[in-house]
Amino acid sequence: RGRASVTSGQGLVAVPFALPAPPAESAGRVWLFLNDHPAATNPRVQVESQKVLGQYRDGGWRVITDDVDIEVAVRKFLPVGQIDPDKPLPPLLRKTILDNDLAGILRITAKPGKGAPHERIDWVLISPLKLTHDQANGLGGTDNGDPSFLGLTAPKLVTWIEHPPTGSMRAANYTVPGRDGSEAAHIVVFYFGPTQGGTIEDNISRWRTQFQVTDSGDLPEPKIDRFDVDSMAVTLIELVGEWQEMGTVSFTPDQVFPMAIVEAPVGRVFIRFAGQTATVEANREDFMAMIRGLRKTPS
Repeated sequence: RGRASVTSGQGLVAVPFALPAPPAESAGRVWLFLNDHPAATNPRVQVESQKVLGQYRDGGWRVITDDVDIEVAVRKFLPVGQIDPDKPLPPLLRKTILDNDLAGILRITAKPGKGAPHERIDWVLISPLKLTHDQANGLGGTDNGDPSFLGLTAPKLVTWIEHPPTGSMRAANYTVPGRDGSEAAHIVVFYFGPTQGGTIEDNISRWRTQFQVTDSGDLPEPKIDRFDVDSMAVTLIELVGEWQEMGTVSFTPDQVFPMAIVEAPVGRVFIRFAGQTATVEANREDFMAMIRGLRKTPS
């Protein structure tokens, strides 16, 4: 008791999914939000922070953002930079938090390294209260940082729920929660071997046949884009329409199917994002941040 309960969010910041309830000890107290990101006025940083604040509030966490007097009082004793979770909270900071009926501080900083400001947001909870592991890590991520697969590292949103791969050809699985009533979508990373997987043209032809013909009687035409990430060629293919996933017996309407083919050191890696249009469109920018953020994992 009296030590700092500290956690840092990992990866791209977004609205946390299934955020745990606030600690019982915080009843009647509020959390003070402090934006100490060097690019605090950056529009994307502000948008991402507001998403997180909204989810905390929806989950029952009472967060204040505009009490200047309390902020001034707290900043008198709040250390600049990182706070060591293994050391006691500075006594005057602890006293100020409790005297102002605060449960703690919800603080934004920036992780070191390269990348856009909103891609390096670090969330930290600072509190004299005892937090459970789930409460302390409500912003998700893993202790090891961004997820890795097949010798690659990629940023992902904390809302994406990771599942163990099912089958030898799947390297990673994520569920992308829907928004405003839309259905969940799914991101799957496929790998068939260093020389397997077929040509890009053959794959496009096969994926087109998984879609219902259009009103004109033709299969949907793909959108194709090409670019490089970390010296790896990427081909992005997108199909839209009624899709019949392999192993199913019927077509599902209103589906969007972006697929990234990455020429990785291990061979061709396929990253598929598929689901209802509303869910895919709401997460399109973050999926592209994942693809464009792919990096070879240092050996």
